[in-house]
Amino acid sequence: MLIPTLEFNLRSQADGTLLVDAYLHYGSGGMTTCFAEAVALTLDRQALLAHTQDALTYGSELGRQFFAATPLREAWLQARSFAANGDLQVCLRLPATDPALHALYWERLRDPQDDDQPLALNERVRWARILASADLTPCDPPPRPALRALLLVANPIDLARYDLAEIDVEGTVARLKHALGKSIAVTLLGDHHEAHARATLPALLEQLRDPQPLVFLVAHGTTTHSDGPYIWLEHATGQAHPVPVKELVESVARLSRRPQLIVLASCYSAAETSMEQALRALAPELARRAGIPAVLGFQGGLAMGTMKRFFPPLVREIMRDGQIDRAVAAARASLGEAEPWWQAVLWLRGDGRLWQQTAQAPAPPAPLPQQPMWQRPPPPPMQGNPFTPGTVCPVERFIGRETAVIELVESLQNMQSSSLVGEARIGKTSLLTYLAAKLPRLLAPYGRYHAILFDMGRVTDPAHFYRHLVCHLLPHMPAGVGDQEQLHDLQQRLWHEPALCPSAEQTVEIIEWAAAGQLRIVLLLDEFRDILKRPQQFDSLFAGWMRSIYSTRLAAIIITTRQPLRQLPELKGFYMPNAISAIHTLDRFSATESARLVRQPHDRPFSPAEVELALAVGQDHPLRLQAASDQLYKMKGRPLTASPLHTLSGSLTPDAATILARKVDEVWQTVTYLSGDGA
Repeated sequence: MLIPTLEFNLRSQADGTLLVDAYLHYGSGGMTTCFAEAVALTLDRQALLAHTQDALTYGSELGRQFFAATPLREAWLQARSFAANGDLQVCLRLPATDPALHALYWERLRDPQDDDQPLALNERVRWARILASADLTPCDPPPRPALRALLLVANPIDLARYDLAEIDVEGTVARLKHALGKSIAVTLLGDHHEAHARATLPALLEQLRDPQPLVFLVAHGTTTHSDGPYIWLEHATGQAHPVPVKELVESVARLSRRPQLIVLASCYSAAETSMEQALRALAPELARRAGIPAVLGFQGGLAMGTMKRFFPPLVREIMRDGQIDRAVAAARASLGEAEPWWQAVLWLRGDGRLWQQTAQAPAPPAPLPQQPMWQRPPPPPMQGNPFTPGTVCPVERFIGRETAVIELVESLQNMQSSSLVGEARIGKTSLLTYLAAKLPRLLAPYGRYHAILFDMGRVTDPAHFYRHLVCHLLPHMPAGVGDQEQLHDLQQRLWHEPALCPSAEQTVEIIEWAAAGQLRIVLLLDEFRDILKRPQQFDSLFAGWMRSIYSTRLAAIIITTRQPLRQLPELKGFYMPNAISAIHTLDRFSATESARLVRQPHDRPFSPAEVELALAVGQDHPLRLQAASDQLYKMKGRPLTASPLHTLSGSLTPDAATILARKVDEVWQTVTYLSGDGA
């Protein structure tokens, strides 16, 4: 199991009721914890149907109904907490005998704790549907194959006879080939000058016998009450050949070797047509009866523009590591909430891996370039306010601090601990949050790393610290290290006994086992001085434990404070100068970083004069820049008559700088007051 998986298993009963089980699968040994069992679920499908055209309201209503039962809500919250520092796969197991359940837009489901957040739009939530498969063919991912793709675009010459629209073969092939790039060999079937043959069923099966890891099918679908769903392929003469879905699935199931991924990429307009019903029938059946490891379909009327923007990031992410669930999550996130990200439906028979990555020896350490520094892509355009004064910056919108990141990564190559110093609200917590998400990838050439973030102001005592550390470390333990039975038992007990905390000795033992398996642990300790508020809990014994961990490099730590450690004598028991020799200071932004923050793309673009105003008032301080930009964004959303910064023509008023500076000062005073004084 690559990452923790939360499975919701829906079971239809003879009396029409629904029961739901919730399981968490985790660990390399395939451990499972049952969060909930046989929870009654009541779905008001008429209420959902009334909101079909409104994805936001539909997702909120579906979330309200699904998470109405406390055990299901708690299952999601516990699983999300379990995977707080990594990805979480969420699988919905639907009964094959209930097509009405399959027809619901499950991908719109929203977080019960944050109604503004669709679960499937979070790139760290890998949302998929699964079915029990009658096919017994093993689903173990093969070694990474030579990447090849089969594109079938069926456009029979007599579609008009059946009241079906013509498919743009040239345009569809061009878009798919552009998405696949030049590094993937492509075989075409259809009415195209580069095609190997027409889009016939025999030609499709012939190509599938010669293993094609990636298969894209573009075709019409229809459904009749008497005969069921059909997919419209072609005869060799070009005439239409309506193939029953059952026949197509059985033909693929009889193959000795099958593709790893089939994408049903038809484009159509109506939200609920016989075509969509046919493709909805085909996708799960290819996974359930034909044994295809992954099938990607679309619901709700896939537009050409959406297809054009969805497929390039999808293919790019597939090529990176072969994890289709992660690739679909990334492609959905690339669309954003302004586009129909929920249309992509992923059916899985396996764990999401299309192939296994070939193990490679770590590259020898090499000096990191100082100039140019690591270039992060600019934050993506968004609908809504991207500015976050006084709160932790989202990872995807983190800007600047390249020098600090490079220096910290260089220290961590040798497990050297560091101190990060900066005044309140300068961005220390945002930087640690970014590091918690990105360090494993940044340090991948030097080994396997796992970062754990601690808010020391919320850690009540050492026992709480040990529990947080072990809970976040156990799912990432290397295979085969330590006492597997003991680790499994501890993980089970931690989930079922909220008051249970490992001892200091037990925590050290687990860290040692992780280190023996070549896992490098980095502890990110935010506002470390806050533990001094509880001297009776965080005593000399805990200080000695902490020193022993990082001085022997069993783990590296990054401590944030508002003053240098040497100026904090009360931390002397925790501080070993030789072990924390790297001290990094966070100052105000450079002019370039300030400009990047203010010029973030959003739906109310700033004029050059407004950018200059925000930069002047922001004074290169992250909080002031965020506050100035936030105020400007809000003012631009008002009628011009209601904005004190703008004239009726839209230009800035003569006293705009004074007004904006006063508002920013108010935000500054409020936020810094809440931060408190001291380190």
